[in-house]
Amino acid sequence: MRIVAGEHGGRSLFSPRTLRVRPTSDRVRENIFNILLTRAPETLENTFVLDLFCGVGTLGLEAISRGSQEATFVDDSYQSLQYLRKNTEFCRSQVKIIPAKVDRALEALAKKNQQFDLIFLDPPYEHEHVVKTLQKLDTLSILRGKAMIVVQHSKREPVGDSWKSFSVCDARTYGDTAITFLRGFDV
Repeated sequence: MRIVAGEHGGRSLFSPRTLRVRPTSDRVRENIFNILLTRAPETLENTFVLDLFCGVGTLGLEAISRGSQEATFVDDSYQSLQYLRKNTEFCRSQVKIIPAKVDRALEALAKKNQQFDLIFLDPPYEHEHVVKTLQKLDTLSILRGKAMIVVQHSKREPVGDSWKSFSVCDARTYGDTAITFLRGFDV
């Protein structure tokens, strides 16, 4: 496991050898960022990233390596947080770690009026976290302008398309993994 590209490209990342944590593969991560750069090139340079269900932090760290100003990582797994802290040592000044359940963290961020340009959502597959988290994001004011939301989910778990703050702009499938890109409405 490594950072694929950017300033820190090639840097190795720590990851447990267990099926409970499913870091995004290098190939899928590279594809995600290629699509982001095609769909919304402004979503990386000097932007604020929110990595939900972050695990060991591969997506947020890839964004930092590619020019994002700051990444906020949210997870409630003790094991994942231990690896995340090791993985973020090289960029501590650009990182905020919130050890909490995602719904509580989102409410706290909204109360602080924090907004993000890019949100990664990579929950455990088929536990209904995708729709519940998107519902929460749809009601809170944490998307900045035309923010992008990238959802990594099982292809058997639909994202839905009835959102008032964002809409699906792209979707790809890699084996059992589906990646859905949602774009915020500029309000």
